[in-house]
Amino acid sequence: MPTNELHDKPPLRVKVAPRLHDDILALVHLFSDKEPPKRTIWPNKCAEAMYMFGDASGSGFGSSLIIEHEIYYLHGQWSSTFASETSNYRELGNLLHAITEATNKGLLKNLELFLVTDNYHCRVCFLQRHFIL
Repeated sequence: MPTNELHDKPPLRVKVAPRLHDDILALVHLFSDKEPPKRTIWPNKCAEAMYMFGDASGSGFGSSLIIEHEIYYLHGQWSSTFASETSNYRELGNLLHAITEATNKGLLKNLELFLVTDNYHCRVCFLQRHFIL
């Protein structure tokens, strides 16, 4: 992979992951509706899709949750304990914290949550479990 001679900047080119095409097609399909779709989860119960985004790659963290045209967000700086952890640990901690806060506030009752992350390890953790909130 070509590298930039100036080591303080990212490389000019990166190798595309093999699954990028399929991921982009899935995102295009997922976000094709103007309004989040309603889906039946159990008979006589309807859930609205919620989209949550998060990032914790640097010294801070942040997440946003869109519910019925309102944006709920959390952001801040990591404590020294969390700052010394791996980026995967911080990413997963950030998402779990956001989901826990939204659950405690009752924002996720009868809703289907779509978690959007660029972190492979977070994706695997969430795909391995079926959460009922």
